[in-house]
Amino acid sequence: IAPRVSGQVTEVLVQDNAIVNSGEPLFRLDSRPFEIAVRQAEANLAQATQSIDASSASLVASQAQVAQARANLDNIRAAAERTLALVERGISSGAQRDAAEADLRTAEAQFSTAEANLRSAEAQLGELGQDNPQIQAAQFALEQAQYDLLSTTVVAPGLGVVTNVQLTS
Repeated sequence: IAPRVSGQVTEVLVQDNAIVNSGEPLFRLDSRPFEIAVRQAEANLAQATQSIDASSASLVASQAQVAQARANLDNIRAAAERTLALVERGISSGAQRDAAEADLRTAEAQFSTAEANLRSAEAQLGELGQDNPQIQAAQFALEQAQYDLLSTTVVAPGLGVVTNVQLTS
């Protein structure tokens, strides 16, 4: 029988010619490196979750910026239409028309920028919850670290007799 993970033997729990049952511990390896790996994996999962939460907040902020830019664009478009109507009737000057058109182009650019920022925030966030690849990768790493930690106690695979023990603690 060989351990699934490598490490220093810290405890031998059986002697030669001992009868062991399935699942009975035979020996233990130093678990400290594996405990550290579990804590690191837990921290990585927490960090991935926090990153997703921050990306979610960024998405909400981007959605608000799009709404604000859209409202601003609608207001400036209406003001520009009024100014153009006044210019056509000769009430306003060409300079006012030019200023209204410039304001409209600026508002359109701000709206386009806000939409691009929203698309970027959506792409950065990816899937939500357990479907997020960052969360999945961190969860799988944690499961692997936990499995490795459990593997530091080597158990008998079935009922049998221990022979030729060559382990020392």
